[in-house]
Amino acid sequence: MKRIVLILAWLAVSSVPSSAMWAYISTEELVQDSDLIVVGTLDNVTEYSKNGIDFAQGTITVEEAIWGTASPGSILTLKWQNESDLVCPRVEHRHNQKKSGIWLLNVQNDGVVQANYPGRFVDLSERTTVEQGLVRNKIRLRTTQLFFPPNEPLIVSMVFRNAMQDPVAFPGVEYNNGRLTFGPGLVLAVRHGYGEGLTIDKPIPGRVVMSRTLAPIIVAPRQEVTVGIDVRELFSIANDQTYVLQLRSKGLGRPSNIFVYTGPPPPELADHAINRSAPREPISRLKLLIPSALAIIVSSIFVFHHARELGYDMTTS
Repeated sequence: MKRIVLILAWLAVSSVPSSAMWAYISTEELVQDSDLIVVGTLDNVTEYSKNGIDFAQGTITVEEAIWGTASPGSILTLKWQNESDLVCPRVEHRHNQKKSGIWLLNVQNDGVVQANYPGRFVDLSERTTVEQGLVRNKIRLRTTQLFFPPNEPLIVSMVFRNAMQDPVAFPGVEYNNGRLTFGPGLVLAVRHGYGEGLTIDKPIPGRVVMSRTLAPIIVAPRQEVTVGIDVRELFSIANDQTYVLQLRSKGLGRPSNIFVYTGPPPPELADHAINRSAPREPISRLKLLIPSALAIIVSSIFVFHHARELGYDMTTS
């Protein structure tokens, strides 16, 4: 059941557009969760169906990069997909063709970009909102996977962004030999379970420590620094569990949350679990659950995302 809950939650946040069934995600949150933000125009949209899946792709011609690495005139490949018999909600971008706008994109390991939420394409008039979101929210957790099979490293990146015109000092971070050292004020919190059953996970003794002498990370203007960690080396991660990870620090903007599942994806999702593409619904029973359960799960995630603090007492070294 835990895996069904997580799959439904993933369907809710990763692959649902337009109508009232969408959980509201603010532009500021989407900016924080984006790898690449560009002004560009979508063109050359093509679509085809195979084995019950509607595949689509197009090209975004970049006019300007607001955040991330993309040169004016460069071409990005945007891909999306839906289950063929899914009427609503669907990821759709054909209607965004020929419009110059701002794309809030996630970049996959193969360089393909995704925009699996309607708010990831915004009007040029929203540029100030986008830029202010970048300035306010300076930290982010990122992973390219949702499912982490047993004995596989649970790799997560901590991203420190500086959208200012001057260098910014962040609390220091050092990850060596399975030990994570933080400067004062930075917290990595981990919980497992779901809803009211979420349980705070303490780090393995001696693996996550705070040091007041650790040198800060200095990030140059318009740059970001990424620190990768293996969460399994820091916490006692159980298999077949839903985990919520949060990175937060006072004065650095909104906390950043990600959801992961410590087990293999169901066979029906195996082709989609790594690149965060819109998945097929796993089994026919899920189709019966989605109309009622989706709204409950989305609401729970939304309330948790905005109202619940995660935390633990850190050891001081």
